[in-house]
Amino acid sequence: MPLEMFDRTVAHYLRVPFMLSQAAIPVMRERGAGWILNLGSVTALAPVRPYQEFDRSGGATAYAAAKAAINRFTEGLAAELQADNIAVNSVAPSTAIRTPGSERFIPDGYPVEPVEYLVETALALCSVPARQRTGCIAHSLHFPLDSGLEVLGLDGVSKLPPPVVPPWAHPGLLRSDLLGG
Repeated sequence: MPLEMFDRTVAHYLRVPFMLSQAAIPVMRERGAGWILNLGSVTALAPVRPYQEFDRSGGATAYAAAKAAINRFTEGLAAELQADNIAVNSVAPSTAIRTPGSERFIPDGYPVEPVEYLVETALALCSVPARQRTGCIAHSLHFPLDSGLEVLGLDGVSKLPPPVVPPWAHPGLLRSDLLGG
């Protein structure tokens, strides 16, 4: 990876969330509450051994390191802002979600999860005061399953079945760590 691409990766996935938080925190403090939700990635977890093709092919290491840093940033900022009633959490897909732009990274035929699970998890993380939930690193299939969260379709009416964590999900996603403080 060229240094220029590394710098863009770190800027996009770590510097920008820092700058957005820096801009939003004074407004949230003035209002007496708020939510910051960072976008994480399962790649923040250490690669599974034996290494899979995705991990051996290169290119994801800097991205994964930035996402690991976002998790730590989330947890640290949550501690700093809890007394201000500002919750800071992170949400990430449990596996893969096909979105515009992701096609080049997700092979044809690779099983993906519906985006609705990510959407409901994000909403749940931004719906209770910081004293109830902050510093949570949540994943889109695991969080609804562990918290009994009902997941609605994007139409806001139809109900999706409870999520099933597929066997190819990262084994480092321990259920006991998912609900946050």
